[in-house]
Amino acid sequence: MSAEQPELFTRPRKRDLACDLTQLTAWLRGREWQTAGEIEKALGFDDRYTRRLANGSRGDVISGQNGYRLTMEATLSEIEHARNSLLSQSDEMRRRAIEIDRVRHGRQVRGDADAHG
Repeated sequence: MSAEQPELFTRPRKRDLACDLTQLTAWLRGREWQTAGEIEKALGFDDRYTRRLANGSRGDVISGQNGYRLTMEATLSEIEHARNSLLSQSDEMRRRAIEIDRVRHGRQVRGDADAHG
């Protein structure tokens, strides 16, 4: 491959989660709710990565329909809403896992070797 030809399959630069979380929390400090789009415009973090940072923030960053906010700067009502939303999502995922187990168990009882026949 020549030096002039760009590589087709370059690996994206590995992110430093701790550094990026520090950057996100510093940027959120003193701000109201910030949308994923606002964060991407300011910091270059896409929605999925911002969610990953919030999930790894050890509770420092909450999220909701309004976007992202520092927990210590949110109202008690906002914190409670974010908490309840996470618990509801957890309940829904648990329900889905149980339903999947039931289908799997039914296949085992019937002796199905494979899902397609």
